[in-house]
Amino acid sequence: MRCVQLSRRAFLKATGISTTGFILGHSWSGAAGPGIQEFKPNAFIVINRDGGISYHISIPEIGQNTRTALAMILSDELGADLHSVDIRQAPPRNDMGHQTAGASQGISMSWDNIRRSAAAAREMLINGAAAEWKVNPANCRTLDNAIHGPGNRSMSFADAVPFAARQEIPENPPLKNASDYRYVGKPVRSLDAREIGMGKTVFGSDAMPPGVRFAVVIRCPVYLGTIKSWDGSAARAMRDVVDVLQIGDSIAVIAANTWAAINASRAVSIDWDPGKHGEDSTDKLITRQRNGVRDPEQTGWKTGDFEQAYKSSPVKFEREFSAPALAHCPMEPPTCTAWYHDGGVEIWGTCQSLNRLYDTLPEYAGLPREKITWHQLRVGGGFGRKLAQDYIEEALAIARMVDYPVKLIFTREDDIRHDRYRAPDRYRYVVGMREDGFPLALEETSARRNIIRDANDIALMFPNVVRKCTFVEPPFPTGPMRAPRHNISCFTEQSLLDCMAETAGVDPMEYRLALLGHRPSVTKLGWEKSPVDDPVMVELLQTVNKRSEWKSDPAYGYGVAYFQKRNTRVAIVALAPKTGGGRPIQKVFLAVNCGRVINPLGAHAQMEGGIVDGIAAALYQKIEVRNGSVIQGNLHDYPMLEMKETPEMDITLMESSEAPDGMGEMAYPPMMAVTASAIYAVTGKRTFDLPIRG
Repeated sequence: MRCVQLSRRAFLKATGISTTGFILGHSWSGAAGPGIQEFKPNAFIVINRDGGISYHISIPEIGQNTRTALAMILSDELGADLHSVDIRQAPPRNDMGHQTAGASQGISMSWDNIRRSAAAAREMLINGAAAEWKVNPANCRTLDNAIHGPGNRSMSFADAVPFAARQEIPENPPLKNASDYRYVGKPVRSLDAREIGMGKTVFGSDAMPPGVRFAVVIRCPVYLGTIKSWDGSAARAMRDVVDVLQIGDSIAVIAANTWAAINASRAVSIDWDPGKHGEDSTDKLITRQRNGVRDPEQTGWKTGDFEQAYKSSPVKFEREFSAPALAHCPMEPPTCTAWYHDGGVEIWGTCQSLNRLYDTLPEYAGLPREKITWHQLRVGGGFGRKLAQDYIEEALAIARMVDYPVKLIFTREDDIRHDRYRAPDRYRYVVGMREDGFPLALEETSARRNIIRDANDIALMFPNVVRKCTFVEPPFPTGPMRAPRHNISCFTEQSLLDCMAETAGVDPMEYRLALLGHRPSVTKLGWEKSPVDDPVMVELLQTVNKRSEWKSDPAYGYGVAYFQKRNTRVAIVALAPKTGGGRPIQKVFLAVNCGRVINPLGAHAQMEGGIVDGIAAALYQKIEVRNGSVIQGNLHDYPMLEMKETPEMDITLMESSEAPDGMGEMAYPPMMAVTASAIYAVTGKRTFDLPIRG
């Protein structure tokens, strides 16, 4: 599998990009004739004369079941038997459109493109068979890998290959109606489950080219620190050690096996220059954040007149909330295998963004694109960590210095101490409202930058708003993590709504319904109107309200939260037991509207994963720094939620005919907020700073 390189002219001609930006692909089959063995109508589909149908899936699979979902869409539009196709992971290419598993956009960014690509292939197959039969194509259809025509005629896709290859690619192929779908919207088990269960699926850690050696990198424990001097003689003398090399401001220990590399890395003596972050600590960072939100440097988005509205508000209060840095901690730590040979380089890697990788690989490898072969392996979890490419760059830097394949491995300690962390943040809210809780004025200040230039969800609730910030630089690198920014702001905003409801003496569920336009709640609170009109979110809140039997069981404390990102909305109710012990959250009721649901099983799994990770983040997780170095190093001090703590889950997928939107990030942010809310209902102590038990 190679990175495909085309000139801009060839790319536009080949991919057939329409004015709407969809990529319909192109036929690689060449001149039509009886000897044609393959039909490649576009970059996604290959049909062989021997009967094989292959799908080349553009989005990296990182555990979100996207491969199955995209295969379902392709099969429905093509008219293929889903369970008879060969699913292959595409490498970085420039003829497949969106190739990134991030921001919950894998399905939404692919939906129209791959449907049109499959529909184009279907029409070419039908037109080819109809021409051979001399019948009207309108009287033909595809089903179960065959074209079916009048008079009980049928022709397999394989037999139609030479006829389809003669056809022109349709510019605007008709798309099927949802009523014609066999797979989309139905529960389909992961098409990869058997291979994974049998140990046949190749993850990044499984790549073992002949003669591979294993590398562990020793990095400065302080971000941006440098090497003053080092001595690797003791490590070189150890059994199975192959070499010890300096790579930039890091040291790579290469050995015949992982344990030898890890063990020898502890024997390398390094004198570090910690640089500007050497005296940094979490305590100092928090102090700077507190000062920053009290004396903001920048003013961004604003509407109305906050000062005047706040001055005249009958009820005024201030609140501050904070959330720490978090590590991604995917099940499979970063890894990459590379081998320079025969004038090129071969790479076995796991990356969430193949679009970006297509652009950066030549720079990292020091070779032109046509000399690079990238094998995209299944990613053992990412959550945004593998959008970064530091581990790929490191692996290639090591491989360029040796003449054998080398596998860079991150230990769990490496993974946690050298991450691209979720940036910590602190929010300060100054609120003015009426005695009945109607919002009047809001000043919001954050300790981060570039997030104040437009209205956020909480700002839309107030007629008079000013958003401010002070950038407080953390002493470590940061990067996107599962709903970037929202996984903090959702906690702070939903917690603020709880404080507003409590100040007004209003039930937090009723308060949210009124804010979002539920007419009976608006009337009950005596408001003239609601600040926002969101009937979809109201429906979701009503759903979890009913299914949880809100506040009906005195044995539990109830919490509620909601979250929206693009066109997906989620509402959650959580129940915390008042008896303590066992599960910190006993039950979770979640309702989600993400547009059309492709695979209900996959959607459920993503909601469940977000719930579990959100509870762990709310209760336990934090990254701390002392003398410039990250303190946490493994799961004993950066805990995941245990099986015995996992709550019962009731998940409702709301039906919708709208285009599908993202699911992977949706349960995680509100789960932090609702966990804090439910525990407050039990303890009477509100959480202003995460983690709750930190």
